[in-house]
Amino acid sequence: QWHMRAYALFHTQSHFHSNWVQLAAERGFLTLAAWVWFVGAYFIFLVRLVRRARGHDWIAYGVALGALAAMLGFLIESVVQYNLGEEQVVVTLWFFAGIAIAAERLLRDNPTVGVRDDPSPGG
Repeated sequence: QWHMRAYALFHTQSHFHSNWVQLAAERGFLTLAAWVWFVGAYFIFLVRLVRRARGHDWIAYGVALGALAAMLGFLIESVVQYNLGEEQVVVTLWFFAGIAIAAERLLRDNPTVGVRDDPSPGG
């Protein structure tokens, strides 16, 4: 009915317009499960980083918010577009992931980085 067999037999250069469907059709449900696990773990990591960076360092906070926004945009688009097949998008996603991991390590290794002496706003 969905011509999945034809997709596998004829090796077309096309793709499904969804990361989720493409991964399941091309690599199987185990790969899809691994992708869902990765996305969930990375999302939790970013949310924790945003919370942790909020009171410490405005640069790390901005990096965390930017990486979270980039991931959310990637995931929203991935419902209707196979953006894992677009090099520019994937390189940008991994770049933001690397920057977020670097910000987390900076906060972890130097917990007093960016902490203000005066906790009042603007002070």
